[in-house]
Amino acid sequence: MAILAPLQQADAFEFVADWHDQQARQFTAMSKDDPRIDLPTRDLAKYAARHHAGSAASMRIKASSIRRSLILSQLAEQDASLID
Repeated sequence: MAILAPLQQADAFEFVADWHDQQARQFTAMSKDDPRIDLPTRDLAKYAARHHAGSAASMRIKASSIRRSLILSQLAEQDASLID
């Protein structure tokens, strides 16, 4: 199994977040489809939409954290090169 570079990891987290956003939109639409879908199924879809929206947010936070640490390490390297 290959290990991804940090920037690739951040991109992967964004990719997964986009997938979760798509799932959340589909479940939200399903939860509002009153005439065709019964109430218990709509309630489950509403719960699933919240779950996927939360997962997307979590993935984006992780991607931001990775990118932030890369930026901070690059700034630290620049500062160290200025001192030398």
